[in-house]
Amino acid sequence: MDALLRRRAMIATGGSPTPPPPPTPTIVYHDRIRFDGTAYIQTDLVVPTNGSVRVSAGGETRKGNQGIFNATDGANVCFGIWMTTATGATKRVYAHRYGTTTTDSTRVTINNYTTRASLFLTPNRWGYSTNPYNATAGTNVPTNGIRLGSVSQSYGYTGSLGYFYIYDSSAQNATDWADLRDNYTPVYTLRPCEYNGEVGYICVETGTFYGNSAGEGTLSYEDSE
Repeated sequence: MDALLRRRAMIATGGSPTPPPPPTPTIVYHDRIRFDGTAYIQTDLVVPTNGSVRVSAGGETRKGNQGIFNATDGANVCFGIWMTTATGATKRVYAHRYGTTTTDSTRVTINNYTTRASLFLTPNRWGYSTNPYNATAGTNVPTNGIRLGSVSQSYGYTGSLGYFYIYDSSAQNATDWADLRDNYTPVYTLRPCEYNGEVGYICVETGTFYGNSAGEGTLSYEDSE
């Protein structure tokens, strides 16, 4: 009765009752996000100056050119890793850019198509697992957020990606994937999930959810057996 009287008093004085809080989203976490070659995820997370990233990738169904992740300077891709047209039925061949709109001549080849690749990219090194290759950062600054699952003017990704980690400049001298994992703290962690039934990534640090940005195609999830 007291609650009813208070509500009537608020209405009489021009007030309004406090609205109920929004419903808590339902989040189910998973191990990986699978891309179908059309769907992709556009984030607003800009690579920090001299920043680094790492992600596990694998299970691709297309044996050819496809984007994994990238970022642009507003016009051109100047950051990212993708699989080149040399990728075939028995090998995966990767290329990268860091701060440049031209592709480094170095190619990384994995002669085992079934193994997931633990990819990493820093201003000084890139590669997979404990296999680093020298990199030289250019002066082009990525100003748009990182995109997962495609690369501009090329095929979308047909494999699955695990957690995606973004580091600031403190990690620029990391030697390989394991060094990034064990000795540096990411500024952003993208975790695979279903958010109210929609598959995508949630940023652990900000709580922002990123789903399919393509308007077509399908994202699905995978879990380890």
